[in-house]
Amino acid sequence: MNEIEINDSELVAYADGLGTQSLAPALKSETLKRHIYGLEFRNKRGVFTISSDLEIPTGSSILVETNRGKELAKVRYSQLNKHQERARELEVYELISLASDKDLQIQAKNEAQELADQSLCMQKIRDFKLNMRVIRTERLFDNSRIIFYFLAPQKVDFRELVKVLASLFRARIELRQINSREHVAMMGAVGSCGRQTCCSSFLTKTPAVDMSMVDVQRMGKNPGKLNGVCGKLKCCISYEYDFYREALEGIPVKGSCVGCKTGKAVVVGVNVFKMEASLRLPDDNFVSVGFDELRKAESSVDKG
Repeated sequence: MNEIEINDSELVAYADGLGTQSLAPALKSETLKRHIYGLEFRNKRGVFTISSDLEIPTGSSILVETNRGKELAKVRYSQLNKHQERARELEVYELISLASDKDLQIQAKNEAQELADQSLCMQKIRDFKLNMRVIRTERLFDNSRIIFYFLAPQKVDFRELVKVLASLFRARIELRQINSREHVAMMGAVGSCGRQTCCSSFLTKTPAVDMSMVDVQRMGKNPGKLNGVCGKLKCCISYEYDFYREALEGIPVKGSCVGCKTGKAVVVGVNVFKMEASLRLPDDNFVSVGFDELRKAESSVDKG
């Protein structure tokens, strides 16, 4: 890649569309847009989609128009079969052009400036004695907006802080409070399974997870195993919830008596994948019984 020098005035002019001619008209076509591409944005988890009649290699950087302005995105997937409906998070309007060397230089300069922006913001937070911590800063491609993502134990009145930051940066300032789940999703982490956390890799939204799902799946109540990196219940607990709920319906829990009215066995283990339970008989012998047979036995005892 050739080195390109960009001064501040040229950067502003380019970002405002005054310095160079847009490449968007060259990309517009009246033909059917037959390709659906999956795009990845900085600080946005999951995949966003856009249609185009261009052949764009996976891994390419492109310039797109969104509801926030011009932004750079990376093509992560090609030839998808449907669009992802995520307009409430970010609306991707159209493909402007493939990213040029100059576009990448602008983005690199913005990213370098974000570190200084975050440092200055944290200094002003200390001046106002606010209980909040900025964990990431994002400058949009055209520098029209600066977003500060922060953690705080409760809601923060940052109205005066916004006024000061807006006067310093001469840009629109957005302070966005995120929770611990969103923090891990944004920064990335490795889960207890040894893989990248679901929230930072493929999930587009956090699934609803609660202790009732733990009870239905008959999992141990060890917080060290139930909680993820964020300190909340793991998202993956929700993945097999429906399967366990259906498979274990009517199946006695471990330690309960089966056919107690006639004398009889105790459940010592349940194997949901083999769809069978292990029972200890009164003579201390063990036997495996299928779920269907076990349900029939329980039903006949209830009727008796």
